[in-house]
Amino acid sequence: RDPLWSRGLGDVYKRQSKVAQREVATVKKELNWSDVTSEIQHVNTLSAGNSLQLSIHAQTHSSQFEVLGEPGLSAERVAQTVVESVKEFAQSQSAVEEYLADQLLLWLAICGSGSFTTMQPSLHTITNIAVIKQLLAVEIKVEQHSEKRWLISL
Repeated sequence: RDPLWSRGLGDVYKRQSKVAQREVATVKKELNWSDVTSEIQHVNTLSAGNSLQLSIHAQTHSSQFEVLGEPGLSAERVAQTVVESVKEFAQSQSAVEEYLADQLLLWLAICGSGSFTTMQPSLHTITNIAVIKQLLAVEIKVEQHSEKRWLISL
């Protein structure tokens, strides 16, 4: 992105730290994030897997990307999944990713005006728009501006 953005990388695991280290190494290589500080945390949990989390911080908000590891899924595949999500978001040049978009809709409606760009709206976003329209009688517009970017406005 631009100098206003910073990045973070974390991995929470239950089992061997080698899995977390492989995931972090794969993400850093694939995204060219060699200068990014990473943190690996060990937690006691009933879960059999781990959680690979990436953060992209802007002046106004943060975007989070997470993939849950699972038995039989290689560390590299887990890392590649989150890398693909981050790359898709960066290519879209959107302000917010698809999972934050649906959470902003109610605030947009309550404020009475505003807009933001996002990736292709998820089914959850489309459903939230329909519910908000019925409850608050507002017209939320969704316009595709490019192959990977949409404008949501009120």
